[in-house]
Amino acid sequence: PDTTTAAPEKTEKKTFASRPAARPAAARAPKAETAKQEVVKAEKKTEKKTEKATRPIRDTEPPTMLEDTEGLDLNLRILTQNVRYADDPNNNSVAERKSRFKALVDEYKPDLIGTQEVTLEWYEYLSAMENYEVVGKSKTGSTSGDPDWNLVIYNKDLFVLMDSDTFWLTDTPDVVSKVEGASVVRICTWAELFDRYTGETVVMVNTHLDHSNDHVRAAQAGYL
Repeated sequence: PDTTTAAPEKTEKKTFASRPAARPAAARAPKAETAKQEVVKAEKKTEKKTEKATRPIRDTEPPTMLEDTEGLDLNLRILTQNVRYADDPNNNSVAERKSRFKALVDEYKPDLIGTQEVTLEWYEYLSAMENYEVVGKSKTGSTSGDPDWNLVIYNKDLFVLMDSDTFWLTDTPDVVSKVEGASVVRICTWAELFDRYTGETVVMVNTHLDHSNDHVRAAQAGYL
């Protein structure tokens, strides 16, 4: 018998493009951060942890449309009101002004309301209004430290809240901060709402610019 062994078939060696050489460690190293930048980063991490508890979660199911729309006013009614944080003399305390604000709401029946200078006392009152829901974080990010809200208030029968947030009018919008020259911290609250009558999305944005001067207000407006 033939005992000759056949030579193995020659296979073509596959070649792959080589990965680029890694940069030297010195090139990969980030620039040294200043102490201020490190503090800002730490504050951002803290804010992100609490954000999940304060921001609404977009519904997994599509919002339902209104079934009975007969006689429904097609006009979108929006009310804005600086409720003023302080107690004033001559029958103008916060407690006395609450009833006047309610009278405005009862008369005009707004679908959306934007309020400014909302103290904790005002917040508790507005949150309890029938047929309405409130959205927003305070300028301190909590209910402590002289909080002040720019609330978005919406008719919960007409709208479904899809998303919302509050940010500070600075180059670090996720942390409590203010622009140079501003008298106080200023914020903006927005809400994305599904209109159950039209099926469209409405975005309500509410802010309150500084009272100091035009230069500061222009800087704050640039962050909107």
